Amino acid sequence: MRKIYIYLGLILLSIVHAQDLHFSQFYSVPVLVNPAEAGRFKEDARFTFIHRRQWVNLNSAFNSTGISTDFVVLPPFMKRDNLGLGIFAVNDNIGQGTIKGSAVYLSLAYHSYIDRARRHRLSGGLQGGYTSKSVDDSYFQFYNQYADFAYVPDRDSKEQMTNFNYSFVDGQAGLFYTFILNPKVELNFGGSAYQLHQPKETVFTSPTLSKNNKLGTRTIYTLGTKYKLNDKITLNPQFMYLRQSKAKDWNIGALAIYTIPHSFPIQFTGGLFYRTQDAIIFLAGFRYKAFEFRYSYDMTNSSARQMRGAQGATNKAVNAHEFVINFYGKLARKNSREYTIPCGIF
Repeated sequence: MRKIYIYLGLILLSIVHAQDLHFSQFYSVPVLVNPAEAGRFKEDARFTFIHRRQWVNLNSAFNSTGISTDFVVLPPFMKRDNLGLGIFAVNDNIGQGTIKGSAVYLSLAYHSYIDRARRHRLSGGLQGGYTSKSVDDSYFQFYNQYADFAYVPDRDSKEQMTNFNYSFVDGQAGLFYTFILNPKVELNFGGSAYQLHQPKETVFTSPTLSKNNKLGTRTIYTLGTKYKLNDKITLNPQFMYLRQSKAKDWNIGALAIYTIPHSFPIQFTGGLFYRTQDAIIFLAGFRYKAFEFRYSYDMTNSSARQMRGAQGATNKAVNAHEFVINFYGKLARKNSREYTIPCGIF
C-alpha cells in the first residue's frame, strides 16, 4: 500500500498546478462552479452537503467533502432585484492523509430581471477564498535514497522540496443568465473564472524550480435547460466545459425528474452523464418537501483503470461514489416577491 501512496502522491505533485478539485454533480454544488449562482433558487435558504470517495478500492485514496449554505437577501431599496450570500468550505484528503487540502470561500451575487415581464434574469457574482494544503513527505522515496537496491530513509534525497505546508488567497468571478421561454421551457447559460490572480502553489523552495508553479486560471462554462413534458416529468439537460492550464473536461448529460402530483409531494430523479476521457456517471435521487438526496456513481473509462491491478487494490473496480444532501428553507417575509410569468412565446 505504501507504493500506492507514493505513486498517487507523485501523480498529484505533477498536476497540482493543472486542475482543481471538482465534483461529478456540478449542478448540485452551484456556488463551487459559479459564484453568480449564490442565492439563485426559489426558496430563501439552501444548505448543501457533498461527499466524494474516488478510487475507493485503493484504500479510499481520494476523499473530498464540501459543505455550503447560501441565502436570498431582499434589501428594501431593491424593488426588482435581490442579492445572494453564500459560504462554502471543502476538505480534500488523498492517500489517507498523504496530501491534505482545505478551503473556505465567501460569495456575493447580484440578481436582476432585465425586462418588465421578468423572463430575462442576469446574475453576477464575486467570490473570495483561503486555501491551505499540506504534504506528508514521509511516503516519498527518491533515487538518491537507494543504495545497492535497498531503500535508506536517512540518506539525503537531494530534492529541493521542503515547502510541504503552504496557503494562498484567491478570487473568482462569474455571470449567469436565465431566460424563461414559456411556462414549459427555461434556458440558462453561465461562465466563471477562478484563481484570477494565479496564486503560486509549489512544494519547491528553489526560486528557479518554483517560479513557474502557478495555479492556472480555471474557466468554466455551463449550459442547461429545463423542459416540462407534462405535470409529472421534467427533463433537465446539462453541459459543462472546464479548462485549467492544459487540463480540460467536457461533462454532458441530463436529469429526468418525475413528480408525484398532489397527494404525495415527492420527486424522483435519474440521470446519466459522460465526462470525456474519464467516466460514465449514473445518478439517482429523490426530493421530499424541503429535503433532497442524490447519489452518483462514476464508472471510470480512463487510463486510471490500469491501477486496478496495483498492489493493495481490493478488487478490479477503480471508480467513484458521490452523494449530495440539500435542504431548502423558507423565511417569514412581508414581501415574498412571487410573480406570475407571462405564458406567451418571446
